Amino acid sequence: MTAPLPADGVAVVTGASGGVGRSVAAALAADGWRVALVGRRPDALATVVESIGDQARAFPADVTAIADVARLRDEVTSWAGAPVVLVNAAGVFGPLQTIADADPAAWLEAIHVNLAGTFLTCNALVPAMIAAGYGRILNVTSAASLHTPGALGSAYATSKAGVNQLTRHLAASLAGTGVTANVFHPGDVKTEMWASIRDDAAAMG
Repeated sequence: MTAPLPADGVAVVTGASGGVGRSVAAALAADGWRVALVGRRPDALATVVESIGDQARAFPADVTAIADVARLRDEVTSWAGAPVVLVNAAGVFGPLQTIADADPAAWLEAIHVNLAGTFLTCNALVPAMIAAGYGRILNVTSAASLHTPGALGSAYATSKAGVNQLTRHLAASLAGTGVTANVFHPGDVKTEMWASIRDDAAAMG
């Protein structure tokens, strides 16, 4: 099945309130896609909607919450139809500490947002793509998943290694359906997350 015309396409972008997610959402809207902006900060999402225009709409949601993701799927479908593009750009870095010193809640948050959140959105949106015979899933990953392990940043690297493998499994399960799943490694991007990591590293010397 050929790709839908952009004017008929609905895309969901998580982590759309800033960074890579915001840039991807803006590019999709510029190409004519209707874009559902997903994030945990309603005010920040509203600012992005203002900058993009009528092609975008904010859907505040926590991608780590099963009920939130189910509601997101239903609300987006009611707004513009079943999404055929999903970009998982939501992410947090987690503690820049050794495993022994890391705050367990902060460590697990990185796993929940980066890995579990990616699973939940794929799990919720893929069935409609399969039914339509077309879909594109892009999960944002990182070189941190490929580096030789070091003492710090284990939560982020582990979560992104999980995203890589999750996407491989998803792609294998979608063979022949017209739906594809890939990871996207953008390289170092000077986002708010990047600045936070830089500042934490500087504070540690």
